[in-house]
Parts: sequence; C-alpha cells; structure tokens
Amino acid sequence: MVYDPRSLSTIWVVDDVTGDYVAVPYRIPRPDMTLVESEAARQRLQALKAADRTEARLFDNVLQIRAIEERGRTATARMRAERSRQARRVARDGTASELPADPRRPAIAPPVHIEAFADVEDL
Repeated sequence: MVYDPRSLSTIWVVDDVTGDYVAVPYRIPRPDMTLVESEAARQRLQALKAADRTEARLFDNVLQIRAIEERGRTATARMRAERSRQARRVARDGTASELPADPRRPAIAPPVHIEAFADVEDL
C-alpha cells in the first residue's frame, strides 16, 4: 500500500497478478485531507478525551481545525490591513488614530524624567 501524504483520498495497492499499482479511492465521499491534518485531528480527539473516536468524528474534527485556521488567517489579514492604514495615516497626518493596541506587543509607557536621589532624605 502506498499513499500520498498530501492527499489521503486515494491509496495505491499493488496488484499481485500484474505487479501494477491500482488506485483505490476512499469508500465514502468525504473532504480530502492530508496526513498532517489526519494526525492533528486524531491528537485533538485524544486530547479532548473523546469517547467516540469514529471516522465521522475524525472528519468533523478536520473541518473544525480548518475553520479555526481560516478564522486565524482572516484575523491576521484584517490586522495587517489595519496596521497598514494606520501607518499611511501617520505618514500623511503625522498622528496615529485611536486604535486598539496590539495585544501581542507590550505597551510602552512614555519616558518619565526622574531626578537622581530626589527621594533620599538628607543625612
């Protein structure tokens, strides 16, 4: 048996008589998945301690993982576009608009002037 890790929808089995490989498609029409997606879905089911680790549950899990990835890509694209618009505004106006801070970057406080030894009493 041979398979392409990029597509598990078809496997190839060696015919004993001719020695040729015969393509065997998946028995039920399901969305195609990669080997990596299959392993990730199995690990997720195991981590969720899912009692029903069935074939249908595996495919549902793959679709859920794809939906999560797509939401992440959409959010990333939206944040990049917003940062680009903000950079253009700053370049044009010289000021930044009131946008929410990026939660992945720590907020930087403005510098404060501190007088050396200002809080030490005279001895």
